[in-house]
Amino acid sequence: SKGVHLLVPRDRIDAGCGLITRTKSSLLFVIPWGGHWIIGTTDTDWELDKAHPAATAADIDYILQHVNSVLATKLTREDVEGVYAGLRPLLAAPEGGSTANLSREHHVSHTVPGLVMIAGGKWTTYRV
Repeated sequence: SKGVHLLVPRDRIDAGCGLITRTKSSLLFVIPWGGHWIIGTTDTDWELDKAHPAATAADIDYILQHVNSVLATKLTREDVEGVYAGLRPLLAAPEGGSTANLSREHHVSHTVPGLVMIAGGKWTTYRV
């Protein structure tokens, strides 16, 4: 599952704190970070090279559309100073299923004595 995030300058959003809300298929967050806002995220399948996840024009448009639905002053592509993408290490989706519907919980398995396998989860929680 691919997640994409945008970076926009701090002065483009007149707010003193961040926000988190839901879209139809993902969470939308606007988080202050230094002199910028981090805005995300998408949740789309990724079948290409796992070493090089990349944002598409559709990903950027999706995030801008949803963040603009909650902002008084709309953002444009010209406001975007950075874009990055990453992959979530989720458990496999059922055939034809969407990664957006998969649990973000991890699974611990003791397959043989002395070996512990941990699969799935999210980057922000898998280390627990």
